[in-house]
Order: sequence, then structure tokens, then C-alpha cells
Amino acid sequence: ALKGVIVVTIAYRLGPLGFLAHPELTGESPHGVSGNYGLLDQIAALSWVKRNIGAFGGDPRRVTVFGQSAGAMSISLLMASPLGSGLFQRAIGESGGVFEPVEIAPNYRLANAERDGVAYAASLGAHSLADLRRLPAADLLKGAAFSVSHPIIDPYVLPAAPYDAFKAGHQNDTPILIGFNAEEARSFVDLGAVKAATFASDLPGFWPPPLKSPAFLAAFPHASDDEARRARIELESALRFGWDMWAWARLQAQTGRG
Repeated sequence: ALKGVIVVTIAYRLGPLGFLAHPELTGESPHGVSGNYGLLDQIAALSWVKRNIGAFGGDPRRVTVFGQSAGAMSISLLMASPLGSGLFQRAIGESGGVFEPVEIAPNYRLANAERDGVAYAASLGAHSLADLRRLPAADLLKGAAFSVSHPIIDPYVLPAAPYDAFKAGHQNDTPILIGFNAEEARSFVDLGAVKAATFASDLPGFWPPPLKSPAFLAAFPHASDDEARRARIELESALRFGWDMWAWARLQAQTGRG
């Protein structure tokens, strides 16, 4: 801002308030979808910027969206959403993206997200949309909220996963600046618990088998405990951050101009 950039920060709904899908919500939507409310908040904010930023000295034809971690994931989603078209002309994403193929994240599909939403509502004692709406907002944040806190592939906001949208060249094609930090997953790893002898068996149970195969793990030498600790940090960093940023750059280079 000190160099003349007009900086706009926004808020958007998180967790189940921002991403809860439910068949009854889908049924009452004119677009036949539910969830992605947090992403729609971001799109609404960008629409406001386009209409009003000129009054603050900004240029609606030179809007850069930027974010870090979950913010960078949002940037990848905005580039993949047709509703983001024309709302920004440059993008910056640091240490985050949503480029996993939907086959390994099937709960991102609308039907599966609705199923998870029904289960989540039931865990709160709500067995209908009317029950949900009678709950205090704070109650909606209880329970396993993480299960209803992710983007959803739907016909309106996000017709295709970002990987598929970029691969087909359907992204909002803007110049991008992306990257991530070395050893970024250090905070996710309990280094004291990492041992060479149990390196493979201690990997998270939800990781798919290919990520635990000898051929894959050979890329992360772990013969000693010291090596194993370094390898675990590198492995977690590659999976949590590096893969998405690499895929994002590769796909944009293949099908985009920027």
C-alpha cells in the first residue's frame, strides 16, 4: 500500500458455515447446488471490487488476487471457477492449491458432500434443514467440522476440479506467481516420533497405498533416524505443498499464457 497499490482484504465464511452441502439446500437452490458459500463470498467481494475500486483510486482492469496457504487454495479455485471470469487479471498463490485429482478426493463431489453434510447434521441432532436452521450458529461449529470444510465440485461454482479445468485449458487464464518454502511441513511433523525402523508404517493411514510404496519412499532416504526425520519433513512438504504448486505451474505452462 505504501507503494501505491490499493489493497483490499476480505472475509469469507469458513467451515460448515462456508462449505456445508446438504440435499435440502441443493433442492432450494436455483442452481441446484449447495456448499461453496465461502467461495461465493470471495466472488461477491471481487465483484464489489470491480464495481467500486475506481472510487478508491484503483483500476478494475488491473486486479491481482493473492493468498497464502488456504488463501492460495482459494486462488486456485477462483482461477478454475467460471464465476471468477473477468474479476482479476493476475494471481499470486503461495504454499497452497487444490490440484489433487478428484478420484483421490471423492468427497469433493456434490453427491458425496451432501451425504457428508447429512451425516454431520445428524451428529448435531439435526435431521432436516429446518432442524439445522433452528440451531445457534455456534453449535454448527461443533463436532467433526473438518468433514464439511472443503470445496465442492458442482455444476455452478466449480464445474470441474482445478486439475481438470486447467488440463482442459478452461481456467481463468492470467499471469501467475507461485511458490512454496523449503521444509514447510516441519510444523506438521512430530520429529521425536520419527524413527528409521518404522518410517513407512508410521505414515498417516489416510494416505493412499502408492505413497507408501517402496519405489516412492526410495526418493526419501531414511536409513538412519536423522535421515528419517529429514525425509519425513521433505515428504510432508512435497505432498502438502510442493505437489500442488508444481502441478499448478506445469498445467498453466501447458494450457495458459501467463
